[in-house]
Amino acid sequence: MSRTLKVQGVVGLDAKWHRMSAVLDACVEAGVPTPKEVAAYFKDTSDEGIYTDLVYTDISDSNSDGVEVKVEDIPSNVLAVRVIYRY
Repeated sequence: MSRTLKVQGVVGLDAKWHRMSAVLDACVEAGVPTPKEVAAYFKDTSDEGIYTDLVYTDISDSNSDGVEVKVEDIPSNVLAVRVIYRY
């Protein structure tokens, strides 16, 4: 069984998110295609925020496996950290 891991920072909903959201809403309401740039922007966002991949190091010992994220490597605008495991 393989496992994949993703560690992401959640950045708050900034002014750019609100502008892009207005464009997306207008396209949906008008029934026109969404511009590629807008669709790509929302690929890694949600109503909680914008997701950005964080750098991490795999760690393990004889009893466990995990990851380490250095606090100094987390951008200052990150509000939360998400750790996603897929099996």
